[in-house]
Amino acid sequence: MVSARVTSPVRWRTFGESAYNGAGQAMRRRLSRAEKRLRQRRKARGLSPEELGRRAGISRDAVGRLERGEQKATLTVLMKLAAALAANLASLL
Repeated sequence: MVSARVTSPVRWRTFGESAYNGAGQAMRRRLSRAEKRLRQRRKARGLSPEELGRRAGISRDAVGRLERGEQKATLTVLMKLAAALAANLASLL
């Protein structure tokens, strides 16, 4: 008689998931705040989404999606936006 050995299925981690989920959650919160601060900074400078996009080298639509939280910004894009707003990156995060 052959005995069947039951093993638990392998659970692969998804992209962005790590053993340090607490750190990942903190980064997601920072990015969420960055979206709000981006709009506040843009309006405080009196810039339209089109003008900010032109200065940062990204599209107006991308600026809108970032501000609404529909798109997550990469570090490179955040650095370009900070430079276009004459702000340091830490002030957006």
